[in-house]
Amino acid sequence: MWSIASQLPKDILTKDQHEIIVDGSQTFDSYSFGRTWLRAKLSHRKLSTIVRKMESFGLGSSTDILLCIIPALSSHRILPSQKILKLMPRVGPEQGWGEVAICYKKLLETVKVGKVAEDDRFNASIFTAAMDFVFLATEPYDELIKPSTELDEELKNLVQNLIGPRFSGIMEKLVPFYHLQRRQEMLRDMLQRFHGLEGMPQCLEIFEGDNPLDEIFATNVVGFTRNHLKVRSTMESFAFIISISQKIKKGEKDLEERDIFGCTPYYYFCLLLDRFDLSFFLWTLQERVRGLPRLVDNLGRSPIHIAAREGMRQSLEQVLQELSNENKGQVVRTSGLDGMTYLHLIARSGDLDCLKLITPWVKPLLSKRDSWGRQPLHIAAKFENYDFALKLLEMGAPFDQADETGRTPVDYYVDRRKDRSGKSDEAPLGTNLFEKFLELAMEYPHRLYSNGKTFLHSAIEISDERTIYKLLQKFDIEARDNDDRTALHYAILAGRKSMAQSLIKGKLCGQEVKAADTLTRDAHNMTPLMMAVKNDLVEVAELLLDWLGLKSAHENDEHGKTMLHYAGGVDIAKCLIGKGWNPLTTDQDGRTALHVAISARNESVAEYLLGVDRVQQEPSDNDKESLLVTACKSGASAVVPQIISKFPHIINDKDEQHHLPPISWACQNGHSAIVETLVDHDEINVNMAVELPHRDSYGRFEGYTPLHFAVQAKSGLCVKELLRHPKIELGHKNRYRQTPLQMALDGDCQETARLLLQDKQTTDEERMEFIKNFVYCSSSPFYHIVSDVLGSFKDKDQVHKFMLWLADGLATTHLPTSLTLFGESLKKGSWNCLSLPYHVAVLLDDVDLVKTLRAHHVNEEARDEDDWSWVDYARRFDRNNRFTSLVRNVQSLNVKKKPTALVSTDLPNSIEITACRAHGHINCSQAHDVRVTEEIEDEKYVCIRSKHCISPDDRAFYFEIKIHNDSPSHIVGIGFRGSHDDEAEFPGWEHRSWGYHGDDGGLYIEGSQANPSSDFGESGTFASGDVVGVCLNTETGKGFCTRNGKMLKMGNAFKLPDRRFNHGKLYPCVGLVLGRRGKGLHFTVNFGDPQLHPFEYQGSLEFD
Repeated sequence: MWSIASQLPKDILTKDQHEIIVDGSQTFDSYSFGRTWLRAKLSHRKLSTIVRKMESFGLGSSTDILLCIIPALSSHRILPSQKILKLMPRVGPEQGWGEVAICYKKLLETVKVGKVAEDDRFNASIFTAAMDFVFLATEPYDELIKPSTELDEELKNLVQNLIGPRFSGIMEKLVPFYHLQRRQEMLRDMLQRFHGLEGMPQCLEIFEGDNPLDEIFATNVVGFTRNHLKVRSTMESFAFIISISQKIKKGEKDLEERDIFGCTPYYYFCLLLDRFDLSFFLWTLQERVRGLPRLVDNLGRSPIHIAAREGMRQSLEQVLQELSNENKGQVVRTSGLDGMTYLHLIARSGDLDCLKLITPWVKPLLSKRDSWGRQPLHIAAKFENYDFALKLLEMGAPFDQADETGRTPVDYYVDRRKDRSGKSDEAPLGTNLFEKFLELAMEYPHRLYSNGKTFLHSAIEISDERTIYKLLQKFDIEARDNDDRTALHYAILAGRKSMAQSLIKGKLCGQEVKAADTLTRDAHNMTPLMMAVKNDLVEVAELLLDWLGLKSAHENDEHGKTMLHYAGGVDIAKCLIGKGWNPLTTDQDGRTALHVAISARNESVAEYLLGVDRVQQEPSDNDKESLLVTACKSGASAVVPQIISKFPHIINDKDEQHHLPPISWACQNGHSAIVETLVDHDEINVNMAVELPHRDSYGRFEGYTPLHFAVQAKSGLCVKELLRHPKIELGHKNRYRQTPLQMALDGDCQETARLLLQDKQTTDEERMEFIKNFVYCSSSPFYHIVSDVLGSFKDKDQVHKFMLWLADGLATTHLPTSLTLFGESLKKGSWNCLSLPYHVAVLLDDVDLVKTLRAHHVNEEARDEDDWSWVDYARRFDRNNRFTSLVRNVQSLNVKKKPTALVSTDLPNSIEITACRAHGHINCSQAHDVRVTEEIEDEKYVCIRSKHCISPDDRAFYFEIKIHNDSPSHIVGIGFRGSHDDEAEFPGWEHRSWGYHGDDGGLYIEGSQANPSSDFGESGTFASGDVVGVCLNTETGKGFCTRNGKMLKMGNAFKLPDRRFNHGKLYPCVGLVLGRRGKGLHFTVNFGDPQLHPFEYQGSLEFD
């Protein structure tokens, strides 16, 4: 079956879409995704038919046959698994955008590989589905309109997964397809909104590329057929037309082949240039044209809707001519997954000719809302298609309806006009559209728009005095919105100085009007004067000061703040001080204008106030929060040096409420520039922890040091600055017993974890623990920094030790991709950091690295602790036969160390190991006595192995133990194990280990009890007086056991060859139990000496 699968076309199960059945009890959701993901079932009618026939031929049950077929098809990526994505939820009443975003994030987490292979269609489909979701979810948002905090966070998490190293290869391959779909720029702009994410610059570079489409990838992964490939260009599209026309003449059914985007060839054909020869296409394919409306892609859009989105008038005109009125009506009414109809899409492009094509069907669509509550007029106004918007208004489109963001079409128009104000590339201002808005507004002056505004509130932000004068004939100048703001408030907030002055004076266009009330306060208790001061509108503020009189203006507000506290710029601050405002006056919180400016991060005003003649002498407010703490909170880095210079004694002063020093506040908020300044100060305490003044008080940050806060903020820059300080300490623990490193690992903080792991204060043991934990975890964010940390060991032997551990634990013949970058760095010259570079190269399975080392004449004579050369490694660790030709004629002549002495670390005093003391046995190292002499409180299983492994020159190795005195439990074991160091495992209980146990007579292999014959089990137990032995053939991996000189029947306990035990390093070992049940055990381990310690078993070590 595997051979057959390798010869099958990649699309054998996907080209007939109707044959694929997705059986799921329910769609996936964010709450039970893990459970429902495993319940979904996929079947294929043709495959089921084949299986039933095979079953009828007596080839086994359908289940057995499928168990043979499915792995083969899966391995060659032939299964149509991507169809399961139909169960992904859609946004609706039951699940909002945030919930669906979580679901897609969990979908991405099912991709467990470190990097998706370029022929992996299923995972590529997962990527495209998630990208399409983000494309839809971010549609209404831009620099002016932001999503909710919760949705924004979920979308960031989702995008971070998409742009990570796991999908980078797939993304690069897919960009040419997005270009074909005319979505490349749209997706780039979408991703640009998340510019702060790690790896985004590299991702945007990919989307700016113009790489050619890979036809093999297109066919095997994207699902392109020959017809898809034909419609990529004008010339090739003729071949597509001819191909389809021939099918029509033959009466063949159009297969409507779809790629992973759900797009048929017609989709791409409609996106070719708006060409005159389309009429030839229509004449040839009239029947196909009538079927275009039902050929929707994964976003629910037909080729006709795509052509509308792109404003392709000629193509649309020709297509619509071939449709009946009923079909035309259906086309314009149909919406995609985002609720956007044909009219919404052409409102985005602004093509009036496309609008004319559907005029008879427009009326009911004018009020049709998409998924965000937007009507076509909202979209036309947002995308500055003002002539189109004007036409919609003339057709009767409502202009006072708010969408889900609370904006009306008028708001979109005003926002765009304000955004364009003063720009050199200023777009047409849509004067005619505004005049239409004005005309309609004048008819209904009491109509309210978003946030309870009247049309006057909006017009005051962009209109001239003539228009405002006209509006004031019907509108109340003192009308308030939901925030109690009047037209004067809006004029000041929009920075319209001249308009605000005219409203204050009550004169527009030389005509007298009712003057605006200058004492009106909004819902936030802000007067027009306060707003003018806050926005640095000096002329407006001076006019208001003259209007109100200084006495009135000098009055403090309800919070005790003066006008100087509100100063938004240096000019207004100078003006106010010049008019007598005192910079030392404090508000009810004990804060001066300087303190308030620092808190608002108004650095220009703060720097000015620090330089005036009268500067405060007390640096703290009523809550004992100093100017420096406030600056560290707000990020006002420009004033920090001046504050420290004036008040050097407050460098480590904590605030009274949270008990954090200034540097901790800077770290918590990720203000790395401030941290840099503070770290360079001589008196800074970079290890100051949060201490509570009262024992019974609760503080979530108790024990946090600045480094803890920097890690919590995921600020790699702050961590980097702290690590520069010579006195930084990495071992402090917070109230939850976490060091900064443990906190980074618990919080999935990749960059901060990498910095801490590479720091000189981190121990090699901590680095080793990290690497072992994450080297296989492809779904973890730390998977991709394993190579960086591996190159950080201080002890040059540690990399070699880790690679031995890894080779011992590999369940497959392939190394995890997390080590790829480490291998690449070694080839660039970093092998000098290794004690045994050739040995490591073999363990990395990297022939090219060995060749590079040889080319640079790196010493090849180095040996490891067992006197193994790199050639020995190549012969014993080469599971993929990569080094066979390289070492075929190379001899390893040195004598290897052999298993003799037993070693064990950290064993309690209750176990005693002594070398042979028999009379005349001088320097005998072949036998060792082992005694359990004392009883310990907690029972403990231990495994003691030989100091050195079996020599690579030995084809077989045998050893024995003789039981002199048994323990009450009879627990003792003998066997072999790999090079891992876990002493708490018994022989045969772990990976690459097998053993023969005395208490139950069982043969254990890698955690399973084998008992291959009647010689084992109850009849195989051993106790006092018995001699048992084990043998391992290092070439075949098979072993046997003996008892009292006789070989036991092994049956089929071992495979042939048994790849678990015929490679790498293997050690003889014995196991026992310490505690009440183990006390009294005494046995001798005999590694064999023909004269001094002959074996009880005298048979051959050669066996099948």
